[in-house]
Amino acid sequence: MKVGDKVIALSDNPDDSCQFRRKGSVYMVNAMSYCVMCMKSLVNIGQRSNHKGVMCKCGILMETNGLMWTPKDEFVLLDQKEQALKHALEIEDYEFAAKLRDL
Repeated sequence: MKVGDKVIALSDNPDDSCQFRRKGSVYMVNAMSYCVMCMKSLVNIGQRSNHKGVMCKCGILMETNGLMWTPKDEFVLLDQKEQALKHALEIEDYEFAAKLRDL
């Protein structure tokens, strides 16, 4: 995944503090980052933030650089939906496969 790629959201945002997204909607990757502690990749789909920091799921506080962030695994590349579904089934990641199937 890189800046400019089109992605499908695999989930809705859980609350107003998160980057807005709707499951099954297509977005364009505006920026990418990662957590320096757990190396989890993060995606921005064009939404800005006034907050200086955001807490990663691993517990480290990261700078926002004025953007909102969502974990990369909440998206799949638009042109790789079928391959992603097949791979999820092969590795027995049924929760992820169900998200893809239900789009």
